[in-house]
Amino acid sequence: MADRTDFFFRQRVQESELDLAFELIGDVLLNATFPEEDLERERGRTLSALRLAKSNPSQLANKFFSAAIYGDHPYGRTATDASVNSITRDDVSDYAGTRLRPEGRSEEHTSELQSH
Repeated sequence: MADRTDFFFRQRVQESELDLAFELIGDVLLNATFPEEDLERERGRTLSALRLAKSNPSQLANKFFSAAIYGDHPYGRTATDASVNSITRDDVSDYAGTRLRPEGRSEEHTSELQSH
């Protein structure tokens, strides 16, 4: 999952499968291939979400508020159909190769406590 400032994974696993869960996250981060069909599916989802946002008063207000407060800073900009359509597989791969690295990450682990 991702938002404006974060990229994160959420997994629910049994404690006995924790090592495998971390191995899978590492594999995704370090060896992602970004198949074109997956990117196109996500592009379609994002474009649909943008269309829905245009009819949502609170999302429109947030868009204009962010632009007024942050101006041309990245927090003040929002995705457009054109910006989403301009992203290529190489863009995503380059971004992942430079930004989604294990070094500099932060981790948060939570567990459910059960009484017996």
